[in-house]
Amino acid sequence: MIFEKIDWNEEWKDFFNTKKETINVTNKQETWNKRARRFNESIKNGWNNLSDEDYITQILRKVDVDKDDSVLDIGSGPGTLAIPFAKKVKSVTALDVSIEMLNLLKENALAEGLNNIKYINSAWEDVDVGKNIERHDVVIASRSLIPYDLKKELTKVDKIAKKAVYLIYPTKDGHSYDKKLCAFLGKDYNSIKSTNFPGFIYVYNLLYQMEIDANAEFLNCKRVAYFKDTDDAISDFEWRIGQFTQDEKERVKLFLDNELIEKDGIVRFKDESKTKWVVIWWKKEE
Repeated sequence: MIFEKIDWNEEWKDFFNTKKETINVTNKQETWNKRARRFNESIKNGWNNLSDEDYITQILRKVDVDKDDSVLDIGSGPGTLAIPFAKKVKSVTALDVSIEMLNLLKENALAEGLNNIKYINSAWEDVDVGKNIERHDVVIASRSLIPYDLKKELTKVDKIAKKAVYLIYPTKDGHSYDKKLCAFLGKDYNSIKSTNFPGFIYVYNLLYQMEIDANAEFLNCKRVAYFKDTDDAISDFEWRIGQFTQDEKERVKLFLDNELIEKDGIVRFKDESKTKWVVIWWKKEE
């Protein structure tokens, strides 16, 4: 098959059609509202204690911004990137489908003494450039831009950015502890929920066909995960891997008995957890 004849947007859509699902905004809102506090707990105290291997550090190093820039953070969550970028630029617009995420971001911004963040509670698919959102110097979508009509939303992202766009996606490598647990359970890691999406190469190939000269760079990051207890850790695994049966839960508990340690009331992995991401980015010619 000739590469130029492949419709990468239709191939992307076909993935969701084959699974008999689309990107349901209402479901996204409910899912992330429920996930908000757990997500916030994992990052809220991390901004001032970063190492060179942390995801946030590596993204801050990669994204080129000036102090007078405006940044749009698509899928901001409770402020994983919005908080540190607000300390570097003139203004940040945090857009998220989850009102709970934005409420936590407001609390975090207040705690960090920041007043240069704007908040938009919306799905990116519902945003109309020039009507309910203005153009920004830099646009970032960290692990968040996975729409049904990829070409439409990439076109919109490119249109809203004045200087540059940075999109971050997972790779098939995923989280090292997810792989370790899947091996323990005898599960096929490549078929689990967290890796089961079309893949970043569709994005890159589609951008190529759209005549956008994008770059792709891989980031090997340390993943810092803290849990209240073993049940909290199991819930975190289920978020990415999928629901466990009761028998599987008992086996996961055995696995975690050997993998978790507790210190000062905080439960974490005894060995370093790693994950791999890809940054797809391009500069605008204006």
